Amino acid sequence: MEHTLTIRNYILTTILAHGGDWEEVEDALFEALLPRNLAAKLNVSAETWRFTFDPEVKAEEPDADLMVFGNPILDRLLDFGVEKGGVSEVYISGMYLDDPRIPTQVERAITVAGADLALGDARPCNVRFARFLFQITFLTDVREEELRSVTVNLATGELERRLETVLPDITLAPFPQQGIPDAPTISVVDAYLTARIEILRQMTSPYRELIRALKRRQREEKRRIQAFHEGYRDEQELLKERYGKYPERVAVIDAK
Repeated sequence: MEHTLTIRNYILTTILAHGGDWEEVEDALFEALLPRNLAAKLNVSAETWRFTFDPEVKAEEPDADLMVFGNPILDRLLDFGVEKGGVSEVYISGMYLDDPRIPTQVERAITVAGADLALGDARPCNVRFARFLFQITFLTDVREEELRSVTVNLATGELERRLETVLPDITLAPFPQQGIPDAPTISVVDAYLTARIEILRQMTSPYRELIRALKRRQREEKRRIQAFHEGYRDEQELLKERYGKYPERVAVIDAK
């Protein structure tokens, strides 16, 4: 069976293949349990390693590792895979097949230290996408409705945020213009689940930001009240020193 290689697929598969386990605790936020040898190799906690592939989630969860190229944990994870050895096939989509520079550019892009790369013949195929339209209803002072779109790559199961921005300006043909085979696809049901998770994340992110702003205001108000009481207490202490010879006045200050 053919699989499209992505950072996400590689990390999640490697964790399971070497005796670990992972769980998506929130939308696009993962928590993994790693065996000791793999945890020591990656230099992460074997109990609560949290990671994500989404920069927006990283902004909300600063303790989670953003697994993109340049992250040292990802580099160590790739080294771990090279040390274990093995053979795999990588399928790259979106190539301009008539560009003679493509083989060299591809080799530079995906070469891993210690691994050999052999490029085979290009096999063009038709990649399908599923676009889901969600009707959102907001209940505020007035009833507001909004139509939001989420697009999923059926070959990889990943969200296609960049394609989403250009869809309103292009027309998608129902069938490929050339007689080329279809790439292996996930089911529309699985694609819908991915799209639903994404639309719920879009809806909950503003709510989370509202809660964070409210908590910031509460902390600022608490600091302001504390500063007021500390200043008031210092002022009363000075008055007690000034009127120390008048017990009745000191008693009034203590009562306050």
